[in-house]
Amino acid sequence: MGGPGERQSDEPLRQALTWASTCGFPIEVWLVIASALGSRPYQPADAERFARAHPDQVEHDDTADGTLYRPPAQPTRRADPELEDRVAVALVGLLGSRAAERPAVRCYLHRCLPAQCADGTGRGIEALRALPAHPETERLLAAALSRRAGRVPTPRRASILREAIAHYTAAGALAEATEERGALAATLERAGDLEAAINELNQVLAEYQDLASRDPFYTRRVALTLLHIGRLHRDIGRRREARAATKAALGTFRALARDDHRFAGEVRLAQDQLRQLRWFRWY
Repeated sequence: MGGPGERQSDEPLRQALTWASTCGFPIEVWLVIASALGSRPYQPADAERFARAHPDQVEHDDTADGTLYRPPAQPTRRADPELEDRVAVALVGLLGSRAAERPAVRCYLHRCLPAQCADGTGRGIEALRALPAHPETERLLAAALSRRAGRVPTPRRASILREAIAHYTAAGALAEATEERGALAATLERAGDLEAAINELNQVLAEYQDLASRDPFYTRRVALTLLHIGRLHRDIGRRREARAATKAALGTFRALARDDHRFAGEVRLAQDQLRQLRWFRWY
């Protein structure tokens, strides 16, 4: 067992393990996080010594791309915005480094960095914004903003989602940009701005129709968007537009159900909405 000084020096290494995902993280990530938490930079020899000295606290898997480290069980991390910010900024600093060329490091960053940057006070997002424009960083920033939007009050959410859409579009991630626009429409709907929500959904519809022309996977998204547009037109009091959108959704679901019976439930959903329009009280 090490003395008090060594145990204190090891604490950032131990604490950093709480940022390991269930798959673990490579030593480069472990060292960057520990260095952000501690008062000195940590070296590979420090982490290797800690792993040998505390086999009950560190598990490792040897993979084709090196060793991945993780705690035996995923511990609960105490919420501390300052620490979350420090770790996020340190991980952003890995981007563009030689270490990030390793597939294991890149995989961890792509999987975990957006959520980490969304935590804390948002300093990680500011660090991403400060990086030179590049499709990879644009996508990471957009994903971080998307997660951040879900953690702020509704009045602030729309502007964050609009920024996420812009960055996904700049990265060429059109499907993700469309999904974020759908989230923006839902936010506007909850805020009571149904007209603005319909405008966003009309753009979502056009984008999904374009994607579906190249990939049938998105055809269901087209139908769901039409159904949503129909509901909003109904709530505003536009009977003709509500029926047109709902009937278009029903036709699309029926076409899908002819090839796959699993869409039968969504056919019934569209039929129910169309029936409701007959007795809905119009103003």
